[in-house]
Amino acid sequence: MTWLQPSALALIEHRAPLAERVNEITTKAAAAAPGRTGELARIRVQQLLCAPWHESLPADLTPAEHAALAVVEQFIIDVHGLDDATFAALSDHYTHAEQMGLLFHLALLDGFTKLDLVAPNPVH
Repeated sequence: MTWLQPSALALIEHRAPLAERVNEITTKAAAAAPGRTGELARIRVQQLLCAPWHESLPADLTPAEHAALAVVEQFIIDVHGLDDATFAALSDHYTHAEQMGLLFHLALLDGFTKLDLVAPNPVH
């Protein structure tokens, strides 16, 4: 007998296919963020959410990347604090589609990084 309910056991059986799908979605979302912005966002999210994270951001950030990382930081710290000025700075460098790509990627990074921190068997 196990302490897991049948529904939990069924969910665990779906872990591998779910992980494949999650990886596919996150890869596509990262690709939707322009240039190296998706990778920079991943590094910054890890820095903000995982205290022992040692990977650092490159020193040669462009003004566009600084604007994107400002959105990343505010999104992780307090999403409700994102304001018009932050998005205006982002709009100076990225198209609407690129902004949406970055935000979708960021939402997935935030959610899955937090899930990895609390779940004994993370999804990816």
